[in-house]
Amino acid sequence: MFTCQIRYVARNDIYLSGIRSGLESIVSANPGWHCQFSPLSPLVQEEEHLIIIDATGCENLTTLSPESMSVLNSKHTLVMVRAIQRWLIKKLLQQYSCSILCVDELNFQMREIIQQTMENKRYLSPLIIRQHHAASLAKPVVFTPAESTVLEYLRKGCSGSEISKLLFRSEKTISSHKRNIMGKLGVRDDFELNSKINTSVAVS
Repeated sequence: MFTCQIRYVARNDIYLSGIRSGLESIVSANPGWHCQFSPLSPLVQEEEHLIIIDATGCENLTTLSPESMSVLNSKHTLVMVRAIQRWLIKKLLQQYSCSILCVDELNFQMREIIQQTMENKRYLSPLIIRQHHAASLAKPVVFTPAESTVLEYLRKGCSGSEISKLLFRSEKTISSHKRNIMGKLGVRDDFELNSKINTSVAVS
């Protein structure tokens, strides 16, 4: 039997009920599955599968509770936002690794959200991805010649050790270039890096 432990902070029960409804449909389609909802407490247990933070009524991050702030760097944390909260969305994308769901989306796949979080991957709803992509296009990222060369090999799927051999540089040097590239692109892990560099990011 699989039980999905879900903690939440709800400002608007309408959004939470939508999430709950989506999860219940998944549970009904998967015999042996069960979802257990409970409010977010100061002590978050390690077995949490999903933590839902309703930030739809927040003007900035300071209005979130300390418990909510403490879990924003987990991909298992799903923050619900409105499309008009551009500043908040930008901060969440740049400074934290939490998953983000825009509640103004007409349709969203709860199964995809659960699958991404279970695989420890960051979920971003389509509208969030479009906003992030538009912001990236508006401000081209500038790489050094060495970083650009490493980036091209990363796009081809080469590992750090393979790039090291191809460029006759130490793995430490390649790793340093890769860290700089990740910092400039605002990504935190290899999954986010691969997603970013395989889209049409404007670079110079």
